[in-house]
Amino acid sequence: PDPKAKLGSSVGGGMSAALFRNMIAPAAVLEGFDFDAKFQVVGFSFSMLPKGKDFQGPYTVENRSGCRFSDNKDILKLMNTARAGDRIFIEQIKAVGPDKTTRNLSPLLFTLN
Repeated sequence: PDPKAKLGSSVGGGMSAALFRNMIAPAAVLEGFDFDAKFQVVGFSFSMLPKGKDFQGPYTVENRSGCRFSDNKDILKLMNTARAGDRIFIEQIKAVGPDKTTRNLSPLLFTLN
């Protein structure tokens, strides 16, 4: 089965801005499976739509060089400015499992509060 993308213990919805700013990376979690199969996130797209900035569009950063937010200084810069009302989109999440097959995971969508 395919794993689920998570940020912390959440698959999306509301999250406090303070908690979000302390997140390290999206994870690929295999739930309800009898074997301990590990998946590694190998890439994703990160977008932030600041509250009240709809007319300018989102700020988007491709992160293809690692699985942590800290692997990309542009993502860290956006995260450090995140405030209540901002929307976060982590999309095009790719994970590799024990079979070495790259899998596309569902996006993570958050509204910060």
